[in-house]
Amino acid sequence: MFSVIIPTMWKSIRIWGMFHRLHHSDFVDEIIVIDNAKEDRPNSQLYSKVRLIEQEENIFVNPAWNLGVRECRNENICILNDDVTFNVDEVLNVANLVLSDHPTSCLGVHPISYKGYAGPVEVEKGSIIGEGWGCCIFLKKENWVDIPEQIKIWYGDNWIIKNHEKSFSLAFKISTEMSTTSDLEGLSSVIKHDIEEWRELNSSPVKIGISSNVDFYEKTIPICVKSIIDSGFEPSDIYVFIGGYNGGYETIDVGFNVNAYKCPHNSFDFTSVVSIIEMGITNHNWFLLHDTIEVDSNFKEILDSHVLYSGKRVNRFPSMSMGSYDKSSFSLAESKIDVIKNISKEKCVEMEDEFTRHMPNICNGFESLGIMDVYGNGVERFVEYYREAGIKKNKANNGTKSYWVTDL
Repeated sequence: MFSVIIPTMWKSIRIWGMFHRLHHSDFVDEIIVIDNAKEDRPNSQLYSKVRLIEQEENIFVNPAWNLGVRECRNENICILNDDVTFNVDEVLNVANLVLSDHPTSCLGVHPISYKGYAGPVEVEKGSIIGEGWGCCIFLKKENWVDIPEQIKIWYGDNWIIKNHEKSFSLAFKISTEMSTTSDLEGLSSVIKHDIEEWRELNSSPVKIGISSNVDFYEKTIPICVKSIIDSGFEPSDIYVFIGGYNGGYETIDVGFNVNAYKCPHNSFDFTSVVSIIEMGITNHNWFLLHDTIEVDSNFKEILDSHVLYSGKRVNRFPSMSMGSYDKSSFSLAESKIDVIKNISKEKCVEMEDEFTRHMPNICNGFESLGIMDVYGNGVERFVEYYREAGIKKNKANNGTKSYWVTDL
């Protein structure tokens, strides 16, 4: 069953025909209509499947999509323009099958669909992402990552594509006037702002945050930081947060010309999170790591290609709290700062995915590289290789020991 999300300003008559088709489809459970112009809504009876969410003012398309996803009760989602017409049952049947086979994918409209296409509904070979792809989008709710609040009309579909492992394009017969609402007078300034914000989002470099400890950093940081720099990161984009000190935040020289701080708390895997919040630097694109990792030479390339702006976590069931931290992550962490600051190791493990659950995974599991004395001190660690993420993790415990490695 699908939840269908339609933002509207009631400018296209097509929406009424689609209400009829959607209401009578066995594939549709609910139709969530985000009413961005309630004063202009015609005084017409709505179908029982329609759930109207009125807005006091126009919140625009992308925020309406975010709201609709939060409100929907089904895992399968269809995000729909209000100015399209197509055979609902045929399209949703195929979309349902594709999402069942590829649950981490998203689907949009192939551009051939707007050019008199008369064939069956199918995933077009080549899956071209072209104009009109976002007029009708299918995805799973669990994979949704909120579109940044600063982009209102354009680039929502670009954001969705960036946040899914695969993107497909469906070819089917569809009619539309295209951009009935976004071409309205008065919206050009909003779109211009979207262009500027999107450019800024895609030009802001990722910052690497590394959680460490006063007792360990001299052994772990050289291996960790050197590998990150060797992958192509600038030292100025690397931040080391060393927990276990008293007083306030102070800079410390750990070599490599990176940013490093003594932190007045010991919050284990959350040392970076707590420090970033308390230092007021949450406005960067952060990818947080432990100090007991070593990255591959293509680590920066991986982040630049599909992680940086889509927000992904390292998946180990749980994630070990490593991965992208977005505004939602830091907002939730800040609300629980009293819990995670100076947290115990055991409690930290229990909360590992607390702030990254909404993120899709960067990889599916790991390869075991065995047990090694990584730091040359006679203490063996479990080495796990997350190939898709380009990360080797030297774990203190993989769940098979009753104790933690605490000596380096």
